[in-house]
Amino acid sequence: MFKRYRTSKLFCALLTLLIVLPPELLAIKFSALRGSYGALLFLGIPFSLGFVSVLLYEKLAGPHTVGGISVALLATLLCGSFLLIVGWEGIICLLIVLIIAVPFTLLGAVFGILILGLRRSRTLAACLIFLMPMLAPQERHWHDGPEHFTVQTSIEIAAPPEKVWPYVVSFPAIGGQPKSIFFRSGVAYPLETTISAQGPGATRTCIFTTGAAQEVVDIWDKPHRLHFTVLSQPPLMHETSWVPDLQTEHIKSEYVRSREGQFDLIALPNGHTLLRGTSWYDLKYHPAAYWHLWTDAMVHRIHMRVLEHIKEEAER
Repeated sequence: MFKRYRTSKLFCALLTLLIVLPPELLAIKFSALRGSYGALLFLGIPFSLGFVSVLLYEKLAGPHTVGGISVALLATLLCGSFLLIVGWEGIICLLIVLIIAVPFTLLGAVFGILILGLRRSRTLAACLIFLMPMLAPQERHWHDGPEHFTVQTSIEIAAPPEKVWPYVVSFPAIGGQPKSIFFRSGVAYPLETTISAQGPGATRTCIFTTGAAQEVVDIWDKPHRLHFTVLSQPPLMHETSWVPDLQTEHIKSEYVRSREGQFDLIALPNGHTLLRGTSWYDLKYHPAAYWHLWTDAMVHRIHMRVLEHIKEEAER
């Protein structure tokens, strides 16, 4: 009876979490406090869960490749569920993490299966893999700082630049519910913009669903270019969670930080205007090559919401 119980996949997955999770949760917490959400955190922990799961399942139930891999995946899902329950993460962020975590869990499981054949090296390899995510709080010292990205979006408007310009400077409230899946999942989106004066030095306020972004105008080239620097920004999103008004560390600490924005109004031969919006932002997540795919898509959707509204107002 006990043998059947201890060889169940759920028991092995829970035992894996009891072994791996406590020190690695400390790694997550210290990483957040020290401003580091890096590859060792997002890739190392899933890899460790997969590796330890396979070794543990082999110890309790005997060699079984499919069983070990299924235990590894179950342990990863249980880990994500734990972070959701205790209010450390929201549903959307966890889903994005799982997309990259699951392949590395499988990679760790495959590596564990290979290590099982190396009897003498098994203990040493297990210790090294187990301790790898503990280096996560130090990973910030290995990077030069946040990565910088640029997103550019364009739209053609059936109106000359002179008519489009007033709506670029400040646009009225955008009505209706957004259709984008990003906005419906909790990502902040713009509602309206106001401006304090005309010309360089004017203060521009963009109201989002999570608060107000304060901007100062640097370039006022009417009706061709408007450039501004972002002084402050509201939270990137409302986390979807059972915890009311969940504010995770990466949202409070602005791991995605908008720096500058610009509108270019280009007169077209047909009398229309090509309106181009550009945003420059900093990203402190690593691996940035993965995370910027999501943040670029979010910024692009924000651009399109604003540009489509300006087009509608200018063509009215």
